[in-house]
Amino acid sequence: MRATMTAALLLAMVLAFGGTASAQGKTWKDEKTGLTWQVTPTGERFKWEQAKAHCSGLSLDGGGWRLPTKEELASLIRGCKDDGCKSFKGPANGCYWPDEIKGKCKAYWSSSAKGPKGAWFVTFARGDVGSNGVNYDDRVRCVR
Repeated sequence: MRATMTAALLLAMVLAFGGTASAQGKTWKDEKTGLTWQVTPTGERFKWEQAKAHCSGLSLDGGGWRLPTKEELASLIRGCKDDGCKSFKGPANGCYWPDEIKGKCKAYWSSSAKGPKGAWFVTFARGDVGSNGVNYDDRVRCVR
């Protein structure tokens, strides 16, 4: 009975937030965009080219992963008010992303280049988009 109630509660929460969790809880499908996200990224930080290679080589749940574009990654931003996002005040334990997403509330690389020596990232502590040099080490969340 308890397992049934827990499963029903989980299903209700997933449906309320517009996503579908995998059976293993390692991936999450955003029903708004149709994209499937890695729930918990590796704890490592990568330079931009390494980040792209990391996602391409990820075998999680059958593979097919890649580094998301700036727009795809920004589509995860949730919970900003009319006056903008406040640092570490997001609805998901301080992060501006869906409750199903886990990891450090920091900046994550996108696959979108900014000129010949830069690339875009999204910071989920502030719910904003910025850029860094490609040799900067940042976090990675893969998508497919």
